[in-house]
Amino acid sequence: MNRARAKERRGGHWIPWAFGAFFLVVLIANGTMVYIGMTTWTGLVSTNYYEEGRTYNRNIAAAEAQAALGWQVAAEARLTRGFEGALTVDVRDRRGRPIADASVTARFIRPTSEGSDFSVDLAAAGDGRYRAAFTLPLTGLWDIHLDITRGDDRFVTTRRVILR
Repeated sequence: MNRARAKERRGGHWIPWAFGAFFLVVLIANGTMVYIGMTTWTGLVSTNYYEEGRTYNRNIAAAEAQAALGWQVAAEARLTRGFEGALTVDVRDRRGRPIADASVTARFIRPTSEGSDFSVDLAAAGDGRYRAAFTLPLTGLWDIHLDITRGDDRFVTTRRVILR
């Protein structure tokens, strides 16, 4: 009977090896994910993050001033042929009247990859509308960062579009 118990005890000798193999697989998977995460995109959105943090209160004041303007901005971006497209921005004041004497700049930012961003200046097309033609380096998801100024007034907004 003692031999049966001894044989029974020896039958589970593989269990510690199974635990070790399981943790080895987890370690290899985690190590692979850390390697891929560290060698691909840096995750750095801004190179001057310290200065941006120092100007936090100034940014809050600018946002409040922008809200006080009450400007209404509508933007439409579309591809017309291949990678060529057109951007139209409609700018109105608080009462819905067109703002015709503004300076409008659009920065196209690719949120999924670096190195494809570009800017265009929009020309006044009358009745508060501004237009510009652009050529995309890639189709897909884009953030259009609009910077609209008139005198000392400034309005900044971002629109996310899919251009295909």
